[in-house]
Amino acid sequence: MTSNDIEEVRTLIKNTLRLLDVRRHNEPSKGFGIFRAIIPTIGIYDIQTLHFFIEQYKRDAEEARTELSNAERKIRDCFQAKDREISSMGGQITLLNGQITSLNNKLTTSQNQNSKKSTEINKLNEQLEEKQKKIDALQSKLKELEDLVADLRIENNNKDDEIQEKEKKRKRLKEDNKKLNRDLSQFQRSVILIGITGSGKSTLANVITGTNKFEESDYCVSETKKGKLEKFTAENGIKYHIIDTIGINDTELSTQVTLKKLKETARQSNYNLNQVLFVFGGKFTKAEISAFNLIREKLFKNNDDINKYITFVRTRFTHFRNESECKNDIDRLKSQIGKEIVELCEGKIIHLDNPPINISGGDNEIVETQIDLNKKIRELSRKKILKHLLFHCQESFQDQDVDNNY
Repeated sequence: MTSNDIEEVRTLIKNTLRLLDVRRHNEPSKGFGIFRAIIPTIGIYDIQTLHFFIEQYKRDAEEARTELSNAERKIRDCFQAKDREISSMGGQITLLNGQITSLNNKLTTSQNQNSKKSTEINKLNEQLEEKQKKIDALQSKLKELEDLVADLRIENNNKDDEIQEKEKKRKRLKEDNKKLNRDLSQFQRSVILIGITGSGKSTLANVITGTNKFEESDYCVSETKKGKLEKFTAENGIKYHIIDTIGINDTELSTQVTLKKLKETARQSNYNLNQVLFVFGGKFTKAEISAFNLIREKLFKNNDDINKYITFVRTRFTHFRNESECKNDIDRLKSQIGKEIVELCEGKIIHLDNPPINISGGDNEIVETQIDLNKKIRELSRKKILKHLLFHCQESFQDQDVDNNY
């Protein structure tokens, strides 16, 4: 309601009160009191004037009643509008009360949840404090460990320095040893003979040394039960150590025992080996292939070492002086054992014939003639193998880890 509306209502109420005051004077119980007040003024006999006042009064009363009715209607309409506003506001208040109640419920729920979360947070804080205590304890231990590690590192660095110094000394000694071996190889060379039982190793050792100090045997019987070393000086002044070994496939010994005996034999030359002669007679059998692979695995580190330090010696080859026959035999050998093994040695295959000289029985003259012939043949084989060793027996593989390989 505006200020103008309020002012209009106030005016209506005043007019109404004024009309009510006129009515009070006009009530029947009063008995024409108003006219008694007027008559002395206008005169009792002036009836026409009295009628005029009466008619005027009636008109004024009717206007007053009309105004009063309009005022009542406006007041009623105003109050009804206010009632509607109040009713509408009551609905809004009810809605707001509902919303407030809902918010209060949510607030209560939220407070309960917050209370639970607060409890959980308190528990988590307690757990966190416990964890922090453990972390502090672990950090303290970690600090102790770091200090210990630092001390160990210092100690380890000192040991590393010692190890490096020892390694430098070892390398110097190794280089000095290599140089000594190279110098020594000019005057002394070590050759080891390896092969299966009955391949002719001991006979070849006698041929090379020009002696009969190695026990020779029949082709299938082994006389060598332990390694043997013989020293001799060739006609060119070079000193040789010739090492004979037991047969790798000796049926009376296991592979491990055989390798152990090979190691013991190699030790006689302080492992200063210059060349390995792998001896075989006739065909290169499966047993000899197995023996060669065993030696390759246990004695050499790589194929380059095999190229330098191993020679195949084919014995019992009567045409050993015929280069064409030797070449044909090498081709047959490739078909037997494969090109890979032959090429590993870069074709270092020597053909020899070492016939026996311990012949007995029969006609003495024929036997002696055969022995003399066999000695000449063996001497030719000796010259051929010594010539080969002169050019292929100059470096040593002493630095090989023989102990581990065996």
